[in-house]
Amino acid sequence: MGVGNQYFDVAATYLKKVYENPESLTVRAGIQSCPMYIAVVRDKKPFLLQFRLRDRALIEEEKQEVIHRVLGTLVPSMKLLGECDIGGTPYLAYEQSIIPGEAFSNIWAYRELSKLPRAAEGIARLFAKCLIPGTSARSDRQWYGKAMAVLEQA
Repeated sequence: MGVGNQYFDVAATYLKKVYENPESLTVRAGIQSCPMYIAVVRDKKPFLLQFRLRDRALIEEEKQEVIHRVLGTLVPSMKLLGECDIGGTPYLAYEQSIIPGEAFSNIWAYRELSKLPRAAEGIARLFAKCLIPGTSARSDRQWYGKAMAVLEQA
């Protein structure tokens, strides 16, 4: 049983507290590290409702917004909703957009090798946006030179 099942009631209560018209909440299967759910709220696209320990917070919203602006739909949008107590432990609650596709970790874990070419194509698009001159993420930042040196050696 995933961690999401253990805290479903807490998540449902939190969803009702934060959103005016919640319609459904589904446990995101296969997640062992933090409670994560697919939430549906009236007049809004389905999204992930994720609870993370405070010391495992996602990156700051400002940085994430820049990444999302540069890489577009390859990364989720994110919003910190607030703090929630689960079993006496403080968690941070996040709303994240859902990215179509399947996590590479799932493909690899279940040895679904027929899906690897499609996954490789997605990873290639990510690298292309980050590293190819003329694309939206190309810059002279320090990481760019290091990344190019590694890629050239590969």
